Amino acid sequence: MKTSHSFMPEAFGTLHELQADAQRPGEKILLVACCDHGTAPCHLSIADPRRLNVVQNMAATVPAAGAAVGWTTLASIEYAVAFRNVRHIVVCGHRQCRFIAHWRAARQSGESPAGLGEELQSIWSALDEIAGGLPDGGQQAVVREHTLRQIDNLLSHEFIRQRVENARVRLHAWVVDEES
Repeated sequence: MKTSHSFMPEAFGTLHELQADAQRPGEKILLVACCDHGTAPCHLSIADPRRLNVVQNMAATVPAAGAAVGWTTLASIEYAVAFRNVRHIVVCGHRQCRFIAHWRAARQSGESPAGLGEELQSIWSALDEIAGGLPDGGQQAVVREHTLRQIDNLLSHEFIRQRVENARVRLHAWVVDEES
């Protein structure tokens, strides 16, 4: 699959680092997850739920720097990073995301997303852009690429990028399968 990502390998944490920090006192992990997920995302992780900061929104979307929408999500991320001193940010997509499934069905039938609010329209447009670069616009491919796009969006923010470059924050991209 062709993608346009150019991640710095040092931006990503290892599972070992994540597990070690999950055992330390305090909330060292921020989990950005989809609000459509059927299971509470804190129960999918390797950490005690009390060790997590959790942000849930549609399709686990992180607004890029300069975006006109997503300010609550961005404020929650910034709070966790600046004041809770999280060391790991995990963006957690899920294979059976119903929002992405609805988007795919509408796209295949030629329906327009008329009537969507500005925030949902923004996510819908981002999915259109992602799918346009994929050879197979299947559900799993779109979920994976959308999850990686959120890492790009995180890195577009100076407060994240600086902490990543200084090894104070590590990023993780997960896609979970509700059936396993």
